[in-house]
Amino acid sequence: MTIPEHLERRRQVRGLLLLAVVAIAFAILRAGLHRAFTAGWWRLW
Repeated sequence: MTIPEHLERRRQVRGLLLLAVVAIAFAILRAGLHRAFTAGWWRLW
C-alpha cells in the first residue's frame, strides 16, 4: 500500500516547517531574547 502523493507532500511540508521553527527557536535561545528583540523592535514595522 502506497501513500498518495498529496499526503506525502503535506507531511514533507509540515516536517520542513517544524524544522524551521526549531532552528529559529534555537537561534533565539542561543543569542538571547535581549539580542534578538532589542528595545523598540516593534516600531520597525
